[in-house]
Amino acid sequence: MANQVLLKQIDKGSNFVLSPLSFHFMLSLIASGSTGRTLKQLLSYLGSKSIGDLNFMSSQFIPLTSMMSNVKGGKNKNNQISSPSISFANGLWIYRRFSLSPSYERILKASYDAKANEVDFANKKSREVM
Repeated sequence: MANQVLLKQIDKGSNFVLSPLSFHFMLSLIASGSTGRTLKQLLSYLGSKSIGDLNFMSSQFIPLTSMMSNVKGGKNKNNQISSPSISFANGLWIYRRFSLSPSYERILKASYDAKANEVDFANKKSREVM
């Protein structure tokens, strides 16, 4: 999937940056709502033994990014880099005619600090929000 996105951007002559961490979290969000063969393949790719392990690892990482986003990155008065600055956001957009199970919505919030948003993909204003 990432290769397809990258190749399209390269064909356009565009610059493109893909965060491996963001990609990992995206696949983790998908895995959390998957079952059967799809879940097994995602867990294998992500290097996790179970969905519980994957969700636990994610839930441990989210507070770190929240703490680090409060740290002001930049340079101090001696023009030295003072500290890194990290910002991280998770979200899920679902077509308004579909619904998510309450248990999946709880996992999104508890493990990924993410929220599911209902949108109408045919509506241009909805697409702009994403």
